[in-house]
Amino acid sequence: MQDFKNLNHLQENLKTGIKQNMYIVHTPDWFEEKMKYEFTIWDMARGNAYITVDGKTFTASAGDAVLFSPGVSHSARTDEDGCEFLFQQFSLEHGNAINILNDINLSGIIKSEWIGADCLAYCENMKTVHLGPYGLSLWQYADFLSYLAKVLRFVQEGKHVPFFEKTESSPHTNLRRAMSYINEHFLEDLSIKDIAQKAGFNEKYFIHQFRIQLGIPPKQYMIKCRMRYAVHMLIHTEEKIKDIALHLGYADVYSFSKAFKKYYDHSPSEFRKINRY
Repeated sequence: MQDFKNLNHLQENLKTGIKQNMYIVHTPDWFEEKMKYEFTIWDMARGNAYITVDGKTFTASAGDAVLFSPGVSHSARTDEDGCEFLFQQFSLEHGNAINILNDINLSGIIKSEWIGADCLAYCENMKTVHLGPYGLSLWQYADFLSYLAKVLRFVQEGKHVPFFEKTESSPHTNLRRAMSYINEHFLEDLSIKDIAQKAGFNEKYFIHQFRIQLGIPPKQYMIKCRMRYAVHMLIHTEEKIKDIALHLGYADVYSFSKAFKKYYDHSPSEFRKINRY
């Protein structure tokens, strides 16, 4: 049984949400080879997906839930019948602890014998949902949270087929180490060179691999972590915006507001007003 004690005691100020929600239909010629940079779940609705991770191939069928952690590289294909699944990227954060599931061996498949009815019902409920500028409606968020709780409970109880025997055996361990280091130190004055050295890369190769494997450069990922933390501070604290800006390393409120609006389409003060009450 995996150690979920930290997760089970973090209800206060816990933030989770869906970043992407799409119902995907794949034809028989589908093949992909990617690395995940967000927590991702595929809820299988029809057909089979053959997923290869670390040289091993796993079969996911209708009613199965497939879980990927950030940093997991995979290839996937289907057969002559094609397949359909609900694709969701999600976060689970607590204050400045971005993606607190990183140390849990989450990646793998929860088979339909455990989650089948819930998986298929959830697919049906969410397949036509389109994320608006403020995410999900209240009842959609409640459905998501309830389903995610069931998924995590099955993982905790060992009712899933893990892709890796241990989290540390995941490929691209150095990139995962770099992501974890940024998650823990993004409030500091980090240089890309320092992060690369911590991960065991030279700077140029590190930037190239980070961009290729995760889809964004390391500097952008660092900014992303800061913006998430800014959201937490704006919603859950009484800190003045100028103090949040300084805390995040911005020289002034204007620079912070400009960067924040680029991510969330609202100034920090507007965002606080809209989401606080």
